[in-house]
Amino acid sequence: MRAAAIVLVVYGHTAGQLPASGFDEPAFLARDGVGLFFVLSGFLVGGITYRRLEARDGPIWSTVLDLWQRRWLRTLPNYYLFLLINIGLVYTGIRPGILNMNVAGFFVLVQNLIVPVDLFFGESWSLALEEWFYLLLPLLVVVFTWRRSFKWGFLLATVVLLVAPIVSRYHAGATLASPHLFDAFVGMIVVHRLDAIAWGVLAMWLMHHSPPPTLRARQLLFALGIVGLVTLFHAQDWHNVWFSANIYFLVSAICMALLLPLLVYFRRTGRWGHGVAFISRISFALYLVHLPVYYPYFKAVKDHSVAAYLGYWVVCIVLATIVHRTWELPFMRSRDRLSLLLLRTSGAHRPKVDNASRITPGSHPEAEDHDLLSPR
Repeated sequence: MRAAAIVLVVYGHTAGQLPASGFDEPAFLARDGVGLFFVLSGFLVGGITYRRLEARDGPIWSTVLDLWQRRWLRTLPNYYLFLLINIGLVYTGIRPGILNMNVAGFFVLVQNLIVPVDLFFGESWSLALEEWFYLLLPLLVVVFTWRRSFKWGFLLATVVLLVAPIVSRYHAGATLASPHLFDAFVGMIVVHRLDAIAWGVLAMWLMHHSPPPTLRARQLLFALGIVGLVTLFHAQDWHNVWFSANIYFLVSAICMALLLPLLVYFRRTGRWGHGVAFISRISFALYLVHLPVYYPYFKAVKDHSVAAYLGYWVVCIVLATIVHRTWELPFMRSRDRLSLLLLRTSGAHRPKVDNASRITPGSHPEAEDHDLLSPR
């Protein structure tokens, strides 16, 4: 699911460099690719959040801080590295964009909290959305479990993060002057899109508390999800703001969540298994790499052939692999030491849920923290 998502995102952003085809708007695929990332992120990271908060044996604040530090060390090193890279690319004229005082907002991830992301590093919008979601989710869980059971308090926190963005998106879409402004003023604003991740969290909660029914119905749910996505893809009309705001984002997220009960138990790897795992493992770095490479590569190549396009993919994959191994992994490996420090300071013991928190048995350790990429 993750590998398919990153392929859709990169292809949707770069297909214009291929010879003309009958598909006029490949950017639709990028939108669907990022939707897969959102739902999968909620399912995986939401599951980790649930199990670690439920299994805590010390102060809840130490577990919340540990969740945050693990999340931030997974995502922010890459984010700030590429923020600086993009500042340099725009400053030197290699990548288009505008550098102004609004760049300061990118350093605290408020660039698209309630206003459109500025004309710079536009792909960062979904990374900001993810960080805000995983900042808010544990806080809401603490509030809603104060005087009720953890199970139902966590569900209530999830429902709040589902309903509030749907309502805000409805009102934002109703006042939008032009459909051409939809993505910037609605589709890429944090407060209007938090529900995309919350659907994955809800899927996790339902599977956690009723695994037999979802397991028995997994083939049917998967089929319904695929049929729904195909139908929605052909029905989408981005000139219809009401449809986009109130139907497309909602139904697509639900259909993507329906894929999870089958995919989470999918164990066959086959001859392509290692390649799929590799692409999914470098997906975060690949997303951040592919647009900074896009501009200098095709400016230098000046070729719209399939061979040149495949060469672009090779360059992106090689660079993403280097970033993943030399930059991402060292920060990820430091998280356990900080976890022990936080838990020791609070007098708690390290919960025995780290391995169990990986929903798919035998999955790669890096699947513990999944990252959102962006369609922009």
